[in-house]
Amino acid sequence: MSRDERTIVREGYDALAPRYLEFRQHKPDTDLALLDEALADLPDGARVLDAGCGAGVPIAGRLARRFTLTGLDISPVQVELARSHVPDGAFLVGDMSDPDLPPGSFEGVVCLFALFHLPREEHAATLGGFARLLRPGGVLFISVGNSDHAGYVEEDWIGSGSAVYWSHHDAETNARLVREAGFAIDWVRRIDEGRAFGGGQHPFIRAHRL
Repeated sequence: MSRDERTIVREGYDALAPRYLEFRQHKPDTDLALLDEALADLPDGARVLDAGCGAGVPIAGRLARRFTLTGLDISPVQVELARSHVPDGAFLVGDMSDPDLPPGSFEGVVCLFALFHLPREEHAATLGGFARLLRPGGVLFISVGNSDHAGYVEEDWIGSGSAVYWSHHDAETNARLVREAGFAIDWVRRIDEGRAFGGGQHPFIRAHRL
């Protein structure tokens, strides 16, 4: 991602953090049920990374109930909110495409509603990075785009007055990239997105590292 694109994402989420948190708290919890299903076979206390953790509500908070949680987000404002909301987690400001974390650090990586903020040309390498962070057999649970779009900026996302950048592949390409990164796909589920978040559909992939 160029500096301009990263700046759009970071500054956008810094500015819209309170509004996004308000919207997220009123969102249906279908993705939480999928999260529980995806990580059900991880032992309590397993080390889990929430890549693109945002303000920590509700995903990081739910993860911290069972697991040893590390959260990572490019937005310093979101990270400060996450530290406040989820005191049992460890939260870092950083870039999910190049996390400063040692290989094999985690039994699980969760990345929800975040990968599509990177240019799609970086998705393969980012997925490969997630594979390196996981121990063999470790679980990846990720949401991806459902259509083909090279990249665009939404100037007033969720009525916040702040811009956010998006870029994504179609669902078939996403599945191929996950496999090529060193994962076996266990299942794919799809959730219809609410109108407040732009509508459409998000595929959720549960995979494990080979």
